[in-house]
Amino acid sequence: MDKTAIEIKGLVTGYKDNKEKKIISENLSATIYSHELTCLLGPNGAGKSTLLRTLAGFQPALGGTIEIDGMDIKSYKSKDLARLISVVLTDNSGIKNMTVSDVVAMGRAPYTGFWGKLKEADKVYVDKCIDWVGISEFKYRKMQTLSDGERQKVMIAKAIAQDTPIIFMDEPTAYLDYPSKIQMMLLLHRLAKSLHKTIFLSTHDLEHALQVADNIWMLDKDKGLTTGSPEDLTALGMIEEYFNRDGITYDREHCTFTIAHETSREVVVKGNKDSLEYKLCCKALIRNGIMPVDDREDPVKVMVPGDGTYRLIENGEEIYNVNRIEYLLGTIVPTIVKNQISAIREAANMTQFE
Repeated sequence: MDKTAIEIKGLVTGYKDNKEKKIISENLSATIYSHELTCLLGPNGAGKSTLLRTLAGFQPALGGTIEIDGMDIKSYKSKDLARLISVVLTDNSGIKNMTVSDVVAMGRAPYTGFWGKLKEADKVYVDKCIDWVGISEFKYRKMQTLSDGERQKVMIAKAIAQDTPIIFMDEPTAYLDYPSKIQMMLLLHRLAKSLHKTIFLSTHDLEHALQVADNIWMLDKDKGLTTGSPEDLTALGMIEEYFNRDGITYDREHCTFTIAHETSREVVVKGNKDSLEYKLCCKALIRNGIMPVDDREDPVKVMVPGDGTYRLIENGEEIYNVNRIEYLLGTIVPTIVKNQISAIREAANMTQFE
């Protein structure tokens, strides 16, 4: 086990309002280990941001202790914390009329002395950080010309440039598109390992965290704080306990969540069950409220041979042969309903005009 970087004992987080304490979370005890990526998960209002700000020293704890490298956080001076912890928050909209390179260079402030002049080594390191995060193409652009996601990457590069052993991040992937979210999580994990950084971040991207993080902190107002590796928490059933809701199922084997759709109809689906086409067709049917079955006789069937076609069979005859699932979906419900009506009429000895 890596050595302890941060340890909290009986921590109480919250605010003082008119000399009254407003407690957000209490009795929190856990450990962040060095050179690991730890992700803080939890629903809105659980107190994730408050906990992160408290750990970073931005606001005082209402009780308990925070130890960093074995020392109480209160014993550190501000300049010492600046060389120990860098922080990335979600709100970076106030920075304007500065280039990307200038903002990232601000991360070197704890090392540049009174005049804030960058040495050549500082400039080289700033360029490395910009390259690591993948923002080299707009390093000379002004901050106000960037998208929210691009500005977030700049702030992450600035935190890396600060070259602290510990990095705290509040929703660092909040404004990023899906591929960028994954790339950023993988980058942070690599930084933790290759540059020996201790990275602690809050996120709502559950699946990304469960597949990338070394350790997970799960915070809930009622259940409190539970910690462990994603695999151990999965094996113990803790992920389901914290996050399962109606219509959501957690796949333990793959550490992913699936949506449980309600179905009101059934249709027989035959074909190559190992083919991608068959699996995607069944998925699309379920999403549209139709449950695929294969163990009954029915006048309506779907054939998926796995050759790129989707065939609708009615009373033994092929009535549609299409190469896109969306075309199949457009015809299958009317066909099912028509046969159900016919069956009802036949059972009641009704004519087609009755």
